[in-house]
Amino acid sequence: MKLNCLLSIMLLLGSLQLHSQELPEEDFNMMSEFAHEMCASIFKVKNYVYKEAPYEKDDFFDPLPSSQQVAELVKLIKSSANIYIEEGSFGPQLVFSIKYEEDKYELLDHLEKLSLEESSLADENGKAVKLQGFYNVNRSSEEYKLMGGIDKESYQESATISGDATYSFEILEDYEEIELSKKDIGKTFELNGCSFKLVDIIRNQIILEPMCQDGIPVKLINFAKENTVYEPYDYMTLVEMQEKDSTINIEGSFTQSSQTIDKKMFNIFKKNPKLSLKKFRKMLTSEEIKRLEMQDSIYLILEHVAPIGDNFVLFSPIFRKEEITVQY
Repeated sequence: MKLNCLLSIMLLLGSLQLHSQELPEEDFNMMSEFAHEMCASIFKVKNYVYKEAPYEKDDFFDPLPSSQQVAELVKLIKSSANIYIEEGSFGPQLVFSIKYEEDKYELLDHLEKLSLEESSLADENGKAVKLQGFYNVNRSSEEYKLMGGIDKESYQESATISGDATYSFEILEDYEEIELSKKDIGKTFELNGCSFKLVDIIRNQIILEPMCQDGIPVKLINFAKENTVYEPYDYMTLVEMQEKDSTINIEGSFTQSSQTIDKKMFNIFKKNPKLSLKKFRKMLTSEEIKRLEMQDSIYLILEHVAPIGDNFVLFSPIFRKEEITVQY
Protein backbone atom coordinates (compact mmCIF):
# COMPACT_ATOMS: atom_id res chain seq x y z
CA MET A 1 0.00 0.00 0.00
CA LYS A 2 1.35 3.38 -0.94
CA LEU A 3 1.69 6.06 1.74
CA ASN A 4 0.27 9.22 0.22
CA CYS A 5 1.85 12.64 0.01
CA LEU A 6 -0.74 14.33 2.21
CA LEU A 7 -0.29 11.69 4.91
CA SER A 8 3.47 12.09 4.89
CA ILE A 9 3.04 15.80 5.49
CA MET A 10 0.55 15.10 8.25
CA LEU A 11 3.17 12.96 9.98
CA LEU A 12 5.35 16.03 9.92
CA LEU A 13 2.53 18.09 11.41
CA GLY A 14 1.96 15.58 14.17
CA SER A 15 5.60 15.74 15.16
CA LEU A 16 5.44 19.53 15.21
CA GLN A 17 2.52 19.40 17.61
CA LEU A 18 4.25 16.86 19.85
CA HIS A 19 7.27 19.14 20.04
CA SER A 20 5.21 22.25 20.82
CA GLN A 21 5.60 23.58 17.28
CA GLU A 22 9.36 23.06 17.36
CA LEU A 23 10.86 20.20 15.41
CA PRO A 24 14.53 19.24 15.59
CA GLU A 25 16.30 20.07 12.34
CA GLU A 26 17.30 16.44 11.77
CA ASP A 27 13.67 15.28 12.03
CA PHE A 28 12.43 18.11 9.83
CA ASN A 29 15.00 17.29 7.15
CA MET A 30 14.11 13.60 7.18
CA MET A 31 10.36 14.14 7.00
CA SER A 32 10.47 16.91 4.43
CA GLU A 33 12.71 14.76 2.22
CA PHE A 34 10.19 11.93 2.46
CA ALA A 35 7.27 14.24 1.65
CA HIS A 36 9.19 15.74 -1.29
CA GLU A 37 9.92 12.32 -2.76
CA MET A 38 6.29 11.18 -2.44
CA CYS A 39 4.92 14.34 -4.08
CA ALA A 40 7.54 14.43 -6.84
CA SER A 41 7.02 10.74 -7.69
CA ILE A 42 3.56 11.55 -9.07
CA PHE A 43 5.21 13.27 -12.03
CA LYS A 44 8.03 10.80 -12.63
CA VAL A 45 7.86 8.32 -15.51
CA LYS A 46 7.96 4.81 -14.06
CA ASN A 47 8.81 1.59 -15.86
CA TYR A 48 5.69 -0.47 -15.25
CA VAL A 49 4.84 -3.50 -17.37
CA TYR A 50 1.34 -4.77 -18.10
CA LYS A 51 -0.72 -6.89 -20.47
CA GLU A 52 -4.09 -6.87 -22.18
CA ALA A 53 -6.78 -9.35 -21.12
CA PRO A 54 -10.47 -9.97 -21.83
CA TYR A 55 -12.77 -7.92 -19.60
CA GLU A 56 -14.41 -10.11 -16.98
CA LYS A 57 -16.94 -8.28 -14.82
CA ASP A 58 -16.44 -10.67 -11.90
CA ASP A 59 -12.80 -9.54 -11.67
CA PHE A 60 -13.99 -6.11 -10.53
CA PHE A 61 -17.43 -6.55 -8.98
CA ASP A 62 -18.13 -8.91 -6.09
CA PRO A 63 -21.46 -10.77 -6.16
CA LEU A 64 -24.23 -8.90 -4.33
CA PRO A 65 -25.95 -10.68 -1.45
CA SER A 66 -29.67 -11.30 -1.89
CA SER A 67 -32.16 -9.34 0.19
CA GLN A 68 -32.84 -12.52 2.15
CA GLN A 69 -29.13 -12.98 2.92
CA VAL A 70 -28.85 -9.36 4.06
CA ALA A 71 -31.88 -9.72 6.34
CA GLU A 72 -30.51 -12.97 7.81
CA LEU A 73 -27.07 -11.48 8.42
CA VAL A 74 -28.46 -8.36 10.15
CA LYS A 75 -30.71 -10.54 12.31
CA LEU A 76 -27.83 -12.87 13.18
CA ILE A 77 -25.55 -10.02 14.26
CA LYS A 78 -28.18 -8.17 16.28
CA SER A 79 -29.47 -11.29 18.01
CA SER A 80 -26.17 -12.95 18.91
CA ALA A 81 -23.66 -10.11 19.39
CA ASN A 82 -21.81 -10.07 22.69
CA ILE A 83 -18.76 -8.33 24.14
CA TYR A 84 -16.28 -9.63 26.70
CA ILE A 85 -12.72 -9.07 27.86
CA GLU A 86 -10.06 -11.74 27.45
CA GLU A 87 -6.30 -11.93 27.72
CA GLY A 88 -4.59 -11.80 24.35
CA SER A 89 -1.02 -12.24 23.17
CA PHE A 90 -0.23 -8.59 23.93
CA GLY A 91 -2.46 -8.07 26.96
CA PRO A 92 -6.17 -7.62 27.66
CA GLN A 93 -8.50 -7.06 24.73
CA LEU A 94 -12.16 -6.25 24.20
CA VAL A 95 -13.84 -8.84 22.00
CA PHE A 96 -16.98 -8.28 19.93
CA SER A 97 -18.33 -11.77 19.27
CA ILE A 98 -20.94 -13.18 16.90
CA LYS A 99 -21.77 -16.86 17.37
CA TYR A 100 -23.63 -18.93 14.81
CA GLU A 101 -24.50 -22.42 13.64
CA GLU A 102 -22.43 -24.04 10.90
CA ASP A 103 -25.11 -23.45 8.24
CA LYS A 104 -24.85 -19.67 8.84
CA TYR A 105 -21.07 -19.54 8.35
CA GLU A 106 -21.20 -18.30 4.75
CA LEU A 107 -23.43 -15.38 5.71
CA LEU A 108 -20.37 -13.77 7.29
CA ASP A 109 -18.79 -13.55 3.82
CA HIS A 110 -21.06 -10.54 3.26
CA LEU A 111 -19.87 -8.67 6.36
CA GLU A 112 -17.66 -6.05 4.73
CA LYS A 113 -16.60 -3.90 7.68
CA LEU A 114 -17.06 -4.00 11.44
CA SER A 115 -15.88 -1.04 13.51
CA LEU A 116 -16.09 0.20 17.09
CA GLU A 117 -17.81 3.60 17.14
CA GLU A 118 -17.80 4.42 20.86
CA SER A 119 -17.56 2.81 24.29
CA SER A 120 -18.77 3.74 27.80
CA LEU A 121 -17.03 0.85 29.58
CA ALA A 122 -15.79 1.78 33.06
CA ASP A 123 -14.93 0.11 36.37
CA GLU A 124 -16.88 0.36 39.62
CA ASN A 125 -15.10 3.63 40.43
CA GLY A 126 -16.08 5.24 37.15
CA LYS A 127 -12.61 4.94 35.65
CA ALA A 128 -12.93 4.56 31.87
CA VAL A 129 -11.54 1.46 30.20
CA LYS A 130 -9.38 2.95 27.45
CA LEU A 131 -9.21 1.10 24.14
CA GLN A 132 -6.20 1.18 21.86
CA GLY A 133 -6.45 1.85 18.15
CA PHE A 134 -5.60 -1.53 16.70
CA TYR A 135 -8.00 -4.36 15.86
CA ASN A 136 -7.85 -7.79 14.33
CA VAL A 137 -10.43 -10.32 13.22
CA ASN A 138 -10.61 -14.01 13.96
CA ARG A 139 -13.23 -16.19 12.31
CA SER A 140 -13.84 -19.84 13.11
CA SER A 141 -16.57 -22.27 12.10
CA GLU A 142 -18.76 -21.05 14.96
CA GLU A 143 -17.60 -17.58 16.04
CA TYR A 144 -16.61 -14.27 14.42
CA LYS A 145 -14.52 -12.01 16.66
CA LEU A 146 -13.29 -8.42 16.37
CA MET A 147 -10.59 -7.87 19.00
CA GLY A 148 -9.23 -4.52 20.14
CA GLY A 149 -6.45 -3.90 22.63
CA ILE A 150 -7.12 -2.38 26.06
CA ASP A 151 -4.73 0.06 27.72
CA LYS A 152 -3.24 -1.99 30.57
CA GLU A 153 -3.09 0.99 32.93
CA SER A 154 -6.84 1.58 32.61
CA TYR A 155 -7.92 -2.00 33.37
CA GLN A 156 -7.49 -4.33 36.32
CA GLU A 157 -8.56 -7.96 35.90
CA SER A 158 -10.25 -7.88 39.31
CA ALA A 159 -12.32 -4.78 38.48
CA THR A 160 -16.08 -4.88 37.97
CA ILE A 161 -16.73 -3.52 34.47
CA SER A 162 -20.04 -2.11 33.24
CA GLY A 163 -21.26 -0.04 30.32
CA ASP A 164 -21.79 -0.65 26.65
CA ALA A 165 -20.07 -0.37 23.28
CA THR A 166 -21.54 0.68 19.94
CA TYR A 167 -20.32 -0.95 16.73
CA SER A 168 -21.14 -0.29 13.09
CA PHE A 169 -21.09 -2.84 10.33
CA GLU A 170 -21.44 -2.63 6.56
CA ILE A 171 -22.92 -4.96 3.94
CA LEU A 172 -22.39 -4.54 0.20
CA GLU A 173 -25.67 -3.36 -1.31
CA ASP A 174 -24.91 -2.24 -4.87
CA TYR A 175 -22.39 -0.62 -7.21
CA GLU A 176 -22.57 2.66 -9.04
CA GLU A 177 -20.43 3.24 -12.11
CA ILE A 178 -19.81 5.88 -14.74
CA GLU A 179 -18.12 5.70 -18.15
CA LEU A 180 -15.64 8.49 -18.88
CA SER A 181 -13.05 9.38 -21.46
CA LYS A 182 -10.13 11.77 -21.81
CA LYS A 183 -12.58 14.20 -23.43
CA ASP A 184 -14.24 14.59 -20.02
CA ILE A 185 -11.22 16.29 -18.41
CA GLY A 186 -12.49 19.41 -16.66
CA LYS A 187 -16.03 18.08 -16.24
CA THR A 188 -17.88 17.30 -13.00
CA PHE A 189 -19.76 14.05 -12.43
CA GLU A 190 -21.70 12.27 -9.67
CA LEU A 191 -20.72 8.94 -8.16
CA ASN A 192 -22.18 7.28 -5.06
CA GLY A 193 -23.69 10.53 -3.80
CA CYS A 194 -20.51 12.55 -4.23
CA SER A 195 -19.52 15.08 -6.89
CA PHE A 196 -16.10 14.76 -8.49
CA LYS A 197 -14.23 16.84 -11.01
CA LEU A 198 -11.99 15.05 -13.51
CA VAL A 199 -9.01 17.38 -13.13
CA ASP A 200 -6.37 15.69 -15.27
CA ILE A 201 -4.91 12.46 -16.58
CA ILE A 202 -1.15 12.05 -16.25
CA ARG A 203 0.06 8.92 -18.06
CA ASN A 204 -1.24 6.13 -15.78
CA GLN A 205 -2.89 8.39 -13.18
CA ILE A 206 -6.37 9.90 -12.95
CA ILE A 207 -6.59 13.10 -10.91
CA LEU A 208 -9.97 13.71 -9.25
CA GLU A 209 -11.22 16.52 -7.06
CA PRO A 210 -13.78 15.18 -4.55
CA MET A 211 -16.43 17.71 -3.53
CA CYS A 212 -17.84 15.89 -0.51
CA GLN A 213 -16.62 15.31 3.03
CA ASP A 214 -17.02 11.54 3.12
CA GLY A 215 -14.20 9.45 1.71
CA ILE A 216 -16.09 7.65 -1.05
CA PRO A 217 -14.17 4.59 -2.34
CA VAL A 218 -13.48 4.94 -6.08
CA LYS A 219 -12.10 2.15 -8.26
CA LEU A 220 -10.98 2.02 -11.87
CA ILE A 221 -11.46 -0.21 -14.91
CA ASN A 222 -8.85 0.77 -17.51
CA PHE A 223 -9.97 -0.37 -20.96
CA ALA A 224 -7.42 -1.05 -23.68
CA LYS A 225 -10.19 -1.44 -26.26
CA GLU A 226 -13.76 -2.73 -26.26
CA ASN A 227 -14.10 -5.73 -23.90
CA THR A 228 -10.35 -5.70 -23.26
CA VAL A 229 -8.61 -4.24 -20.22
CA TYR A 230 -5.07 -3.56 -19.10
CA GLU A 231 -4.03 -5.65 -16.10
CA PRO A 232 -0.89 -6.60 -14.14
CA TYR A 233 1.16 -9.74 -14.64
CA ASP A 234 1.26 -12.17 -11.73
CA TYR A 235 4.05 -11.55 -9.24
CA MET A 236 6.31 -14.46 -10.19
CA THR A 237 6.18 -13.47 -13.86
CA LEU A 238 7.20 -9.95 -12.86
CA VAL A 239 10.17 -11.30 -10.90
CA GLU A 240 11.31 -13.27 -13.96
CA MET A 241 10.88 -10.19 -16.16
CA GLN A 242 12.89 -8.04 -13.75
CA GLU A 243 15.76 -10.54 -13.87
CA LYS A 244 16.05 -9.66 -17.56
CA ASP A 245 15.34 -5.94 -17.10
CA SER A 246 16.33 -4.51 -13.73
CA THR A 247 14.57 -1.19 -14.44
CA ILE A 248 11.12 -2.78 -14.13
CA ASN A 249 9.27 -1.53 -11.07
CA ILE A 250 7.77 -4.71 -9.60
CA GLU A 251 5.68 -3.15 -6.85
CA GLY A 252 4.09 -0.61 -9.15
CA SER A 253 3.50 -3.22 -11.84
CA PHE A 254 1.78 -5.57 -9.42
CA THR A 255 -0.48 -3.23 -7.47
CA GLN A 256 -2.97 -0.51 -8.22
CA SER A 257 -3.30 2.31 -5.73
CA SER A 258 -5.07 5.47 -4.72
CA GLN A 259 -3.64 8.36 -2.77
CA THR A 260 -4.44 11.95 -1.88
CA ILE A 261 -2.37 15.09 -2.31
CA ASP A 262 -2.90 18.69 -1.30
CA LYS A 263 -4.17 20.65 -4.32
CA LYS A 264 -1.64 23.43 -3.94
CA MET A 265 1.23 20.95 -3.63
CA PHE A 266 0.02 19.10 -6.72
CA ASN A 267 -0.08 22.28 -8.78
CA ILE A 268 3.36 23.34 -7.53
CA PHE A 269 4.92 20.04 -8.60
CA LYS A 270 2.94 19.94 -11.84
CA LYS A 271 4.35 23.34 -12.77
CA ASN A 272 7.84 22.34 -11.64
CA PRO A 273 8.20 18.51 -11.45
CA LYS A 274 11.92 18.91 -10.74
CA LEU A 275 11.37 21.22 -7.77
CA SER A 276 14.43 20.90 -5.58
CA LEU A 277 14.25 19.66 -2.02
CA LYS A 278 15.85 22.91 -0.86
CA LYS A 279 13.10 25.05 -2.39
CA PHE A 280 10.41 22.65 -1.19
CA ARG A 281 11.61 22.99 2.41
CA LYS A 282 11.36 26.76 2.17
CA MET A 283 7.66 26.38 1.34
CA LEU A 284 6.94 24.58 4.62
CA THR A 285 6.48 27.77 6.61
CA SER A 286 4.33 27.79 9.76
CA GLU A 287 1.50 29.38 7.74
CA GLU A 288 1.69 26.67 5.10
CA ILE A 289 1.76 23.96 7.73
CA LYS A 290 -1.39 25.35 9.36
CA ARG A 291 -3.11 25.36 5.97
CA LEU A 292 -2.11 21.76 5.27
CA GLU A 293 -3.36 20.74 8.69
CA MET A 294 -6.92 21.63 7.65
CA GLN A 295 -6.91 18.91 4.93
CA ASP A 296 -9.79 20.66 3.16
CA SER A 297 -8.22 21.00 -0.27
CA ILE A 298 -7.15 17.68 -1.77
CA TYR A 299 -7.04 15.72 -4.99
CA LEU A 300 -7.62 11.99 -5.20
CA ILE A 301 -5.19 10.17 -7.49
CA LEU A 302 -6.02 6.74 -8.95
CA GLU A 303 -2.92 5.02 -10.30
CA HIS A 304 -2.93 2.08 -12.70
CA VAL A 305 -0.14 -0.10 -14.05
CA ALA A 306 -0.87 1.02 -17.62
CA PRO A 307 -1.43 4.41 -19.24
CA ILE A 308 -5.08 5.42 -18.97
CA GLY A 309 -6.93 4.40 -22.13
CA ASP A 310 -9.23 6.61 -24.16
CA ASN A 311 -12.21 5.18 -22.27
CA PHE A 312 -12.40 4.00 -18.69
CA VAL A 313 -14.94 3.28 -15.97
CA LEU A 314 -14.96 4.57 -12.41
CA PHE A 315 -17.09 2.67 -9.95
CA SER A 316 -17.87 2.72 -6.26
CA PRO A 317 -19.37 0.10 -3.95
CA ILE A 318 -22.47 1.16 -2.03
CA PHE A 319 -22.81 -0.24 1.47
CA ARG A 320 -25.73 -0.63 3.82
CA LYS A 321 -24.61 0.56 7.25
CA GLU A 322 -26.07 -0.63 10.52
CA GLU A 323 -25.26 0.02 14.17
CA ILE A 324 -25.59 -2.14 17.25
CA THR A 325 -25.05 -1.27 20.91
CA VAL A 326 -23.99 -4.16 23.14
CA GLN A 327 -24.16 -4.19 26.95
CA TYR A 328 -21.21 -5.55 28.88
